[in-house]
Amino acid sequence: MQETKEKLPKGQVSYIAEENAPLRALAQVNQEMVQEVGRRCADQKIATIDLDATIIESWKREARPTYQGIHGYQPMLALWAEMDLVVADEFRDGNAPAQMAPLAATKRAFQALPSTVKEYYFRGDSACWEGDLLKWLRDEQRPEGPQGQIIFGISVRMTPT
Repeated sequence: MQETKEKLPKGQVSYIAEENAPLRALAQVNQEMVQEVGRRCADQKIATIDLDATIIESWKREARPTYQGIHGYQPMLALWAEMDLVVADEFRDGNAPAQMAPLAATKRAFQALPSTVKEYYFRGDSACWEGDLLKWLRDEQRPEGPQGQIIFGISVRMTPT
């Protein structure tokens, strides 16, 4: 994490740390479990990925302040909505905004889905209104993801204009 902090542009205080080996191993176990669920429920041909970050309050010294003013963490979870199953996650400090790089977790979520899934959907709140993610979702020849259409719905922040 220290190396990641040192690489930050001047003035930037939030970042998403790369997963260490134990967390990558845990992600692999989760992906294998998702594949097994897909094998056992092969008739489930639809997957809606629901991406959301949530604030978890913490009193640990390392916990960073969140946009709500409390200290904590803000992990991002990708849920396969039809199966009520977490397919990907990303640990984040509390000061890492949800709109910061949601594409990586989205890619991992779609990659985790079993090959039995044939229809793809995505839903996200306004934190998912992010250029790289939108471009990837629209690209039917997207690298690192399913080929073809992903139908998506993403809310947008309301402004007076």
